[in-house]
Amino acid sequence: ASMLSPNLFVMEPCNGYSYLCLELQALGHETKVISGKAVSMWINTHLSGQKTDMNDALALVRLAFDRDLQPIREKTLLESRMMTLQATRRQLLTQRTKTLVSFKGLCQQWGIRLKAGSRSLKKMRLAVEAKTELLSLPVVEALVQLLERVRDLDHQIAQLDKALAELVMQDERGRLLDKVFGIGTQIAARFITVVGDISRFPNPRSLVAYIGCVPKNIITGH
Repeated sequence: ASMLSPNLFVMEPCNGYSYLCLELQALGHETKVISGKAVSMWINTHLSGQKTDMNDALALVRLAFDRDLQPIREKTLLESRMMTLQATRRQLLTQRTKTLVSFKGLCQQWGIRLKAGSRSLKKMRLAVEAKTELLSLPVVEALVQLLERVRDLDHQIAQLDKALAELVMQDERGRLLDKVFGIGTQIAARFITVVGDISRFPNPRSLVAYIGCVPKNIITGH
């Protein structure tokens, strides 16, 4: 691409599309990202749904010059960094939850009762160590390792939160959102990275729901 004269590169969103767009733009090229749904609809309408690499390319070319079609906005370098930190945080949170659930399940197996809703790792450890005679030392040490893993994950998550907060404050929108009561680092980062132009939302509630701030009802029966 560095040896080509300035061109328009059109693509569907994929893993790393924002980075690719930024690299191409740095070389003087123009980029446009078309949603996969729009490509599929064009192929269904004009090519009888025959989805091939060639038809995908043809659809992208035609849609690139459709003035009524809104292309997907690529993320800035700062936004991409935020998204990576948040994705990593979600992975660590999942690991923490699974580890803690496993620990409590093993304790229940031995009749070790832990207070519902308790978050004190110290109390959990004491409850296990109090049953050393029943469990044996190797079993106690194995359970304690799970608690230590949870503690380490808590520390890593806290470090990510700190790094994310610093990135959010580097963005003008983040500094504005920081002044809004009830909005923290996670919501601010999500707002910055996924919302884009707020005029595309029909009303404020739609925007708030989109970023996950409106609780949803999960009801069974009547």
